[in-house]
Amino acid sequence: MNKEAKQAMQTTLWQPDFESDACGMGFIAQIDGKASHLLVERALTMLTRMNHRGGTGAEPETGDGAGILLALPDEFFRKIAAEQEIELPAIGNYAVGQFFLSRKENKKHQALEAIKAAVKAQGYDILFTRTVPFNYEACGVTAQGIMPSFVQVFIEKKAVSEAKGTDNKNSNFENDLFTIRRNLEKRFDEEEFYICSLSSQTVVYKGMLHAYQVKLFYPDLSDEDFKSHIALTHSRFSTNTFPSWNR
Repeated sequence: MNKEAKQAMQTTLWQPDFESDACGMGFIAQIDGKASHLLVERALTMLTRMNHRGGTGAEPETGDGAGILLALPDEFFRKIAAEQEIELPAIGNYAVGQFFLSRKENKKHQALEAIKAAVKAQGYDILFTRTVPFNYEACGVTAQGIMPSFVQVFIEKKAVSEAKGTDNKNSNFENDLFTIRRNLEKRFDEEEFYICSLSSQTVVYKGMLHAYQVKLFYPDLSDEDFKSHIALTHSRFSTNTFPSWNR
């Protein structure tokens, strides 16, 4: 850096001496708003190329964490629902919760019952639950040792519209979903119960992974019907906390 540049910096509040590397983030969007699988693939490529921005510990195959937020892939979820002989409501009239739950069956069952009760208390119905497929070998030994179970919960909007006489605006639905989320988060220990996302608009796939492992770990993301018009990616560099699945 030349003398003139240093002098120019001294006239601002920014101090280059305080700069340090940290997490890598990326965003991509389709300008015309049309969802495609190509955008998902490009987002995952972008995430993979930020692998150097993520951290790792003594065990090199376990990363500090990485993930991707996407618009709800309606076509994909509609296909999944049809496999269970369920017809999803129109986009915007259902929500998907992405949960990390305990691998112990009794605790997992208790958590699912609590989710069902919280949803019911807010006036909604659960359409069905789904165990999210994953590739166990696509992450490191440390991550495998504390891995949670992965569950998606599909919630129907119709029940609350009839019960409360709402005007069907998405903001009302999202507000109620936030209430459900906060009530559940206050009840459970974060290490055995974590909500990655709960929304009628977006879904989050993440984990205690390296950036390049996200696509390998979650087969959903490679399905041609898994489409989005936006994606936000994150490769985590842990600076003051130990890595974990929820972080």
